[in-house]
Amino acid sequence: MLNSDVPDCWLRDNPNATPQGLKVTVAQSREEQRLGQQMAETKGMVPGFLGLPDDAPEKIYKERLGRGRIMRSPDAALQTTADGIKSSLRKKDHPKYAGFDLLIAAPLHG
Repeated sequence: MLNSDVPDCWLRDNPNATPQGLKVTVAQSREEQRLGQQMAETKGMVPGFLGLPDDAPEKIYKERLGRGRIMRSPDAALQTTADGIKSSLRKKDHPKYAGFDLLIAAPLHG
């Protein structure tokens, strides 16, 4: 189960190896969740990319979702994803994560 507990799982490449703790997190998770939710609700075309950080105000999310699809440069999408990954790293910069490997899932727009 992915939550705030540490680690999320233990990994070892053979039965005799020392297990390595693995913490899993997702960059841009709020955007992905909101896009999926809108797709399920409308059963239609939704924006493929909002370009918003997870901590953006809900009002901004609603505005971006309401305007439909627009063109974006690949550089803007990649920068937003890079910023999301950096934000995930900052959130995990805490002693309780010391010694664990961090896996960050992120959307690849471009």
